[in-house]
Amino acid sequence: MMYTAKSGTHADALLMQLPLQGEVSQAVAKDLIASGYGKRCGCCNKPFTRARKWRAVGRVKHGDPAGRVFTTAWLFCGVCSAAIRRDGGRMPAHLVQEAREAASDGLLLASPAKGNA
Repeated sequence: MMYTAKSGTHADALLMQLPLQGEVSQAVAKDLIASGYGKRCGCCNKPFTRARKWRAVGRVKHGDPAGRVFTTAWLFCGVCSAAIRRDGGRMPAHLVQEAREAASDGLLLASPAKGNA
């Protein structure tokens, strides 16, 4: 399959729903790098350089009662991806908290404004 960027720098929204395997991981990583969020490791926040390359893509999905799904994705360096694999594939607590905050911010932005300002 081929995934192309649409509406500026972001890829097709379906890309974030597919399982992270093979070319889907590559496409998610390219989307993160193109949007500017893939310059640092999502876990340790160290910049990617020649020596520290991204080695894995991680993702957390949150749903709300209305059926909306919010997805947060990160690129991980080799050290952090190995630590996540040793922990059974569980995301670190600070990343889960970051994903929850991003989902609640998205819900706040999606809700209609009521009242007078």
